[in-house]
Amino acid sequence: MPDTVLGVAQEELANAGDEQKRARADLDAARAQLAQAEQDIANQTKELAKALNDIATLRQKIAAATNAAEGQALFEQLDAKRTVMRAKQAALDDAEDRADGARGRITALQIELEAAAEAEGAAAAAAGEADERQKRTTAWSTAAKAAPLAAVPGKADVTKAGPSKDAATAAEARLDGSKGGDLPADLFTLAHARRGRRRARLDAATAAADAAASRLADERSNASLRGVVAKTGLAYAGSVDEVRSFALTGQQRFDRGVALLTAVGAAGAMDADEKQRVDDLAQAATDVDAFTLQEDWEAKQELANEKQDEVDVATLDALAKDATANPADVQDVKDKVAELEPLQQDADTAKGKVTADATNALNALEAAVPDETWQLLDDYEDGLELLAGLAKIDPNGITTALANAEDAYAKALRAAYANDRTVTAVAAYAADRENRAETAAQNAETRLLEALRGDAY
Repeated sequence: MPDTVLGVAQEELANAGDEQKRARADLDAARAQLAQAEQDIANQTKELAKALNDIATLRQKIAAATNAAEGQALFEQLDAKRTVMRAKQAALDDAEDRADGARGRITALQIELEAAAEAEGAAAAAAGEADERQKRTTAWSTAAKAAPLAAVPGKADVTKAGPSKDAATAAEARLDGSKGGDLPADLFTLAHARRGRRRARLDAATAAADAAASRLADERSNASLRGVVAKTGLAYAGSVDEVRSFALTGQQRFDRGVALLTAVGAAGAMDADEKQRVDDLAQAATDVDAFTLQEDWEAKQELANEKQDEVDVATLDALAKDATANPADVQDVKDKVAELEPLQQDADTAKGKVTADATNALNALEAAVPDETWQLLDDYEDGLELLAGLAKIDPNGITTALANAEDAYAKALRAAYANDRTVTAVAAYAADRENRAETAAQNAETRLLEALRGDAY
């Protein structure tokens, strides 16, 4: 079963609580160890003081001894007391080391508990947000796959019988001169092509931005688990947006598209005098081959633009692979530029063939078309665009893609959460060990001497 962001957030909330329980238990143990070490320090300090006092007393007795036998007995007692004193000193040193270690462990665990508490708070907030988001995405996905929305893509297809096709056919007949409409057929065709090419440029700009953001996420994912979260999160957000947009606006976009086309089809005809003037100017443009020359140039320029898009993609790839190199020197970029150059040359040549007479004729024709007619044509294109966008949507496909994107994102989150917990716990352990190592280094000479003499054995 696919993972969900909510499920992973709830897991993390539980895990953060479990980590705190474990850290609190370790903290209680460390405090108990500190209490025991401090008690041992007190006991060993008292016993060490007694041993030192006994040694001082024996030294006084040795100084007052009157014969060798008495002195020998006292020296043997002194050696025994010195052994006891050294053992007590070693025990005291050991207790102080244990106390220092416990204090360091307590500090490290307190830091870990603070971090775990923050993680628990963040997980609780994330779980709340994920719960609300899942409710929304579930509702959107359900709506997208059910009536009436599920039928919208099919109804939006203007090539299939239905209200969309009827509206599109009527609108086209109202505008396209080849079907009895107001606009000369060649102008209608050129304007439609120009609109499509401009849309392609706008879409290319968006695609380039999306590609750059995706590649950035790719590179960040190479650096850390959090980078993978960012990458999969980007894809998940995109899927959420797609399903949300269709669920919340799909029907409205369909209604809007059909309404635009219907209104165009029902619009009044151009004034007869205006229509005659437009037709005369269109013929003048045809006489100087304006439509053919202009379309040839614009179509070839679009081919060059599309190749430039490929150059941009190759440049991004080259930069991502080696930030120290000049992308222009990378072979793939060179190859794409080499393919671009003849296309741009063709476009420039075609542009050069557009005569002044052709340009002037088109300008005069375009200016003669009433603003109302241009608006009708724009509405016609908007309507077709809205319906075409809906017709290519697969409700089951986008909801399945959303579930898969969420699964990937949730798995990335789980891995990142687990790594964060591990880092927090290991950092606390490492801090404790570092403190112990520093304490050991500071007391090394004393403890080595104690070991050498066997004081602690």
